[in-house]
Amino acid sequence: MQLKKYQNDTLGVIKEYFAALGTKTPEEAYKAITESSLDMMTRLGNLRHYDELLLQRGVSEDWRSEGSSKDGLQASNTRSGESNGDFPVVSIRVPTGGGKTIIAAHAVKIIAEAQGREYPLVIWFAPSEAIRRQTAEALKKPKHPYRQALDEAFWGNVRIFDLDEVATMSPADLEGNACIVVATEQAFVKKDKAKYNVYKHSENFEQHFATIRYEEGMDALETKTPKFSFVNLVHSRHPIVIVDEAHKMASELSKETLRRLAPSAVLGLSATPDRGNNTLYSVHAKELFDEQMIKLPIELVEFRDQWEQAVFAAIAKRQELEKLADAELAQGSGGYLRPLVLFQAQAKTKTADVPVEVLKRFLVETAKIPEKEIAVVTGEQKELDGIDVNDPKCPVRYIITVQALKEGWDCPAAYVLCSVANISSNKDTIQLLGRVMRQPNAARRKTPQLNRSYAFVMSKAFGSAAAEFAEGLRKRGFEETEAMSAIVPVQPVFFIDGEDGENLFNQPDSVTVSSEVYEAIANSLPDDIEVTANPNGSGTIAVEADISDESASKVANLLHEKGQTALAAQFLKKVARKKSEKADAGPAEPVKMEFPKLCAAVQGEFCFDAEEAQELAGEDLCKELEEKHATLADGEFEIKEQGDRFVLELNGNEIKQQFASGQMTFLQELKTELAPGDVVNALAAMTRHNALAPRAMRGWIAGIVNHLVAAKGFAPEQLYCFRYKLRDRLYSHIAEAVRTAREKAYQEVFFDDAHPAEVDVERAFVLDKTLYRNQALLKVYRGSYRFNKHFLGTHRIPEFDGQLKYGEGEEFECAKLIDAHGKVKTWLRNLDKCEESFWLPLAHARFFPDFAGVLDDGRLFAIEYKGAHLRNAKDTLEKDAIGRLWAERSGGRCLYATVFMDNNGLNVQSQLDRLFAS
Repeated sequence: MQLKKYQNDTLGVIKEYFAALGTKTPEEAYKAITESSLDMMTRLGNLRHYDELLLQRGVSEDWRSEGSSKDGLQASNTRSGESNGDFPVVSIRVPTGGGKTIIAAHAVKIIAEAQGREYPLVIWFAPSEAIRRQTAEALKKPKHPYRQALDEAFWGNVRIFDLDEVATMSPADLEGNACIVVATEQAFVKKDKAKYNVYKHSENFEQHFATIRYEEGMDALETKTPKFSFVNLVHSRHPIVIVDEAHKMASELSKETLRRLAPSAVLGLSATPDRGNNTLYSVHAKELFDEQMIKLPIELVEFRDQWEQAVFAAIAKRQELEKLADAELAQGSGGYLRPLVLFQAQAKTKTADVPVEVLKRFLVETAKIPEKEIAVVTGEQKELDGIDVNDPKCPVRYIITVQALKEGWDCPAAYVLCSVANISSNKDTIQLLGRVMRQPNAARRKTPQLNRSYAFVMSKAFGSAAAEFAEGLRKRGFEETEAMSAIVPVQPVFFIDGEDGENLFNQPDSVTVSSEVYEAIANSLPDDIEVTANPNGSGTIAVEADISDESASKVANLLHEKGQTALAAQFLKKVARKKSEKADAGPAEPVKMEFPKLCAAVQGEFCFDAEEAQELAGEDLCKELEEKHATLADGEFEIKEQGDRFVLELNGNEIKQQFASGQMTFLQELKTELAPGDVVNALAAMTRHNALAPRAMRGWIAGIVNHLVAAKGFAPEQLYCFRYKLRDRLYSHIAEAVRTAREKAYQEVFFDDAHPAEVDVERAFVLDKTLYRNQALLKVYRGSYRFNKHFLGTHRIPEFDGQLKYGEGEEFECAKLIDAHGKVKTWLRNLDKCEESFWLPLAHARFFPDFAGVLDDGRLFAIEYKGAHLRNAKDTLEKDAIGRLWAERSGGRCLYATVFMDNNGLNVQSQLDRLFAS
């Protein structure tokens, strides 16, 4: 299974943290990584906080009385020279739908390698019995991505155990396999012995204790020998602990439970960690959207009276989406898709109006839905069991449930949620919405409507469902601004009795009031409100964008006073939509901007970025490695055989690698007859790069290994034991070689006269009014300043990068001057790292200037704003060089400048004047 970029980024930070523990305390390593950059600090926000939550000083008197001392864990887990005995405890924040479990599966190998473990013992805590069963089931399936990740990491030597299966675990299992025990916290809470008793002395575990000595923190028999209990076995192995939904294990009892296991590391995963979870990395919901893991935004329609309207609306939406999907399939632009509706019926109680049987009967008898297209999934009815709803032969289009579908149910064809239960504080509705949002392993569609989620719900008050949904998203890992922008309220549709059953819905730009209400309020309406008397005595109030806020409020109050509260809310919403549409219209001209691309012709082919440059220029990565990376420098690779993490000792004919803080032996039967070629084979199997052929890679590795053995005096056994550390050094050299080769090609292609760069008008970036519409979680500027010339209108300006509220700061001040400049016709806040935006090539990335726009005379401009502290940074100089080259090769059609608060005595206004006058 190919990991997503944000998943790889998350695993990269986990790897960096556990590697840093070789020289730093857990707290020092945490601070070094979380304070490493402004991006990291911003990403974590108030979650960037380290809490020594598992230090031994927090253990209760209860535990101490059983044979443990206050310093027991410190004695067993402290590295040489340290005064604190805390073991690493960190969490990762991943929003719901982001694949926490697959990240955890890959993280096991990373942590084990950092600790020098061949085969670790892992205790995997699930938050509930249901999720425990589902997780264990998935990990046991050979073809499941979770299991495949573990099998690949440990060469297929993986054993998975439910907690009730651990009595069958043998010493051979532990010595020759990565053993993963899936459990819940409740099974280890000593006060709860109802279901599992992991503390009980049992002869089933006796075989493990032949070599296990008593340690502080273990439960002991009267003979001062350890009980033959599973907890004592786990304690002796110092397991890696994975905690799903880590925020639920924040109590003192939970912490004490973890301490008893004497873990070597604890990795938590949560959509909503708190400050006490030591959050190491935070994934944004937008990253999930960018990787096509979720369908956003969510179009939300609220109904307050007739649940039948919500059901009909959901059916109509599903039919609309299926027609769009079929059209895509016919055109060859999309694969098969049969959109599904998830109906949430009311729980069966004495007061329930729409339980499952009522809803199903309505679908079959009134809506005329074929019964074969309906599946009921409740505690008693499980009509989806054994059915693949993604199969084109499957007829199911509607699924009725009451509570959330089982954890882990992911179906990218689920598009529409319809709940006839009131939304207020209904967590099951929010969980069902999560099922609709997810689209794992499904590509984004060409038709915009097929990239969204839809919800039709019952709500007692106007706007309450939107608030509940936004709050629900925040509780599932969305930031506040992401949650707000993910929900798009849509005007409620209205049922029309039609003979042919078609055109069931409309949405006029007006509201109609009864004759009694019209007669009562007609003379009190403001002058700027247009109202028309209808033949039947009713009145129609027109909705226009030019209605003042004062007049709109007065109309709403008049309707409210006459008992028409729902109609009043409807009127206000229509006015707001009209105003928004008008504001979004932006400047009348131009309707699009076309920015030419910078390119160079190499061997008859156009080259647009550094990666293409490296391929076309023929920069040889293998040659770069052989010439400049043939050996490791002095001090670059060292082994401390007695120290932070490992003890290597000769035992007969075996080298045993032992975790320094305990009795666990991690490498068994490692023969001393190892030759350099064995090390080369092991490293070659672990080291890959798509630009290097396996034969070339093996040859390069052989040269480095032979040099380490012959010239540096390392024994093959040492290199083999520390092969992961050596592999990491190899990868760092490959990365440096790639960087050098790409820089060389970039300079040669774009700045060498042999390949004169030019601007390509035919392959221009075409920016029109639909720009960023599919950026579902786009953060927009919500401050009080009104920009008049922004290309996308006042209400669709991507947020600025400042540290003040709404991103205001120096860049924001620059935008104000651009907007107010007399020569600027229109401008755009050019979104960073977005394929739709205008960009220029850099050696290792793409450059997205902060601002792009058009002058009144038709010339284009691009502007990058930089703080004074970045004036001479390499990144700033490289961006300035490529920006100037783009402008230079445009023949005067394009302008570029890097702008500073003060540039050789010129303020921002003067720098803009100079640029636009050139």
